[in-house]
Amino acid sequence: MSSKTKITEESIVIKWHYHLSNHSKGQMASLRRCDTIQKILFEPAYSRLKETLAENGFHYSKDRIALVAGVMSHLKVKEGDKHSKGSGFAEAMAAGKDGPAIKVNRFQLLIQHETPEEVFIPVIRIVGQIGDSVNLYSLARDLLKFGNGIREKWAETYQSKVFPTIKMG
Repeated sequence: MSSKTKITEESIVIKWHYHLSNHSKGQMASLRRCDTIQKILFEPAYSRLKETLAENGFHYSKDRIALVAGVMSHLKVKEGDKHSKGSGFAEAMAAGKDGPAIKVNRFQLLIQHETPEEVFIPVIRIVGQIGDSVNLYSLARDLLKFGNGIREKWAETYQSKVFPTIKMG
């Protein structure tokens, strides 16, 4: 009796990223040079990710897939890395030695962005600052599903870490 591993959209993104990082460095570099979501839509690596997600029953807007492709191109993954290590994106932004890694004002600006196009460059900049501490599965899932629900989740998580609840009694 064989157990079949469930394919998730996050695992597809991680496998795609790993393949690009190790076998298609030119395409990865080309994605990194894109400064808008629209430019990513014309990249072969984006098309491959979109097709692979669709072939496995995952259908997201082209803007969300381009957001994932663009942001993930700025992360480095080495062989043997545990992709599920690290914190969720909001937790990583809140974690720091002397206060949050991403200051409150910068975080508040981030969550004001409503579209993948608006959040694209700010997320890349933040990933550049906290990249090694981010759980890649969690980041991929959040970017694919980016919208009000994710922004609210990020806000709740960040605020609960930066401004802990005062215990009464």
